[in-house]
Amino acid sequence: MVLVSDQGIVLRHIPLGETSWILSLLGATSGRIRLVARGARAPRSRLGACLQVGNDLDLVFDSRPGRDLGYLREASVRRCLLGSCQDLAAIGAGFAVLEILERAIPEGAGEVGLLEDARGALGSLGEVRGRARALLLLYAFERRLLDRLGLGPELDSCADCSRPLLRGGWLDSRAGTLRCRSCGRAGASCHPIDADALDLLRALGTRPWDRITDSIPEARTRRAAGLALHRLLGMHLEKYRLPEALRLIQKVDISAPRESSPVALVVPAPTEPHTT
Repeated sequence: MVLVSDQGIVLRHIPLGETSWILSLLGATSGRIRLVARGARAPRSRLGACLQVGNDLDLVFDSRPGRDLGYLREASVRRCLLGSCQDLAAIGAGFAVLEILERAIPEGAGEVGLLEDARGALGSLGEVRGRARALLLLYAFERRLLDRLGLGPELDSCADCSRPLLRGGWLDSRAGTLRCRSCGRAGASCHPIDADALDLLRALGTRPWDRITDSIPEARTRRAAGLALHRLLGMHLEKYRLPEALRLIQKVDISAPRESSPVALVVPAPTEPHTT
């Protein structure tokens, strides 16, 4: 048995027995891990209040070779990252960030900087109000997640001819590449993307977290950027799907429009196939 000290965000907890939890966390150095928090649900547990989803913790746990689950020994709260969210859209986007990490990052895997990206997104969500700003922060997290995992496409030039993508182009989500209007063509995994959406995707990957919502692009541009991100994530991350947490937001930019209104956008029901 080896004692490990780390920092991490609680992504999910599952009841175990009558008084315990199985925690899924994203650690700074340990990657995504699962730990048993024995007695954490008991009324007098000193750990229970620390282990809420979205909390950023200092933690000590034991790692046992040959076992899937370690045991949490100590935990203290660094910051309640979702505790400052007072807007339903921001809360939904925050839970979506946690859900993506839980589903998309394999157990034991991680990437340097991923925890900081999660902290940046969740912390910034506590400062914003409104659906558009909340979703921009979610899209910024997804954009950086793709880059961290080595899946982010080159956004400045065509993958075939290397010409600048000044007028937009074609996104091939299967290949994870962009082509200019001359080199690209429509296909099952190839979709047009305009220059405004490309500019937004570039900005989402480079702006500081506290500057992402300084300007709000029009809904059409946000929708196109969101669709591009979800196509890439859905194609290249096996367990990715549209986060259920987005159902907390009644209207989101990334879904298909209702027939009754070209503006209203809704989250697909869980039984529908993921088309983004």
